[in-house]
Amino acid sequence: MGLGLRANPCDGVKLPEVRRTVIVPEALAVRALIEAAPGRYKALIRLAASSGLRQGELIGLEDGSDFLRRKVEASQQLCTPDKGPQYLGPLKTPESYREVPLAQSAVTAVSMHVTEFSPVAVKIEDRTDPLNPHVPPARLLFTGDHGNPMRRSTWSRIWGRIRADADKLLVASGTEVRVPKKCTVHSLRDFYATTLITKRENVKLVQVRIGHSKPSITLDRYVGFWSTEEDTTAAAIESVPGEPERVLQPSARAVRSATGTGPRRQR
Repeated sequence: MGLGLRANPCDGVKLPEVRRTVIVPEALAVRALIEAAPGRYKALIRLAASSGLRQGELIGLEDGSDFLRRKVEASQQLCTPDKGPQYLGPLKTPESYREVPLAQSAVTAVSMHVTEFSPVAVKIEDRTDPLNPHVPPARLLFTGDHGNPMRRSTWSRIWGRIRADADKLLVASGTEVRVPKKCTVHSLRDFYATTLITKRENVKLVQVRIGHSKPSITLDRYVGFWSTEEDTTAAAIESVPGEPERVLQPSARAVRSATGTGPRRQR
């Protein structure tokens, strides 16, 4: 008769994270997405492509962020569970709390957005401090058509229309570029990261801007985007020790001194 196990040997074993496919739209497709977006959402898409913020971080931004310093600060996210009310929550990891420098075009877009779509205070539970949940009025920067916090289902419908209209613009322009079929707002985050990489930014800086917890995550996700076309490693090493025959070649005077073969001083 077999003996039963008293404990599950798999308890505590973490499954490896499923690697997400990186889908990066071309720059022309990103411009088409911005142009195709209704006025209320243009700045949101431009900011997504210009900052690399996650979707929850974007729709959790509040009015009053210091965009005049040409930076955007990620300090909270709008959480939209499948069941239950939405709430403002803490970010994914400590490294997710960050400031991201912005291009002037993104700052201008946000300024125009605030002028046209003035944020309205909405009551939503703030759980950014788990020990002190409260319900203050929040002036969310990006909201739905009726000034309400955005939900995933609502945004999915809006995004689907924007993608379709962007492709129509691309077709009409005569280019073969299209918005990738599985392109999402997260793809604009990938666009931001890979653009930094193609501009030869190092992995640590990209990690900080994206808000990954470790550089290894950034490297693993975007490893295929770092260029290997120009290999300068040999030249870099060569410049460090210099040319041995010149550095180590003893002078004639040193040789004479060491061997005693030099001319002797007359007495």
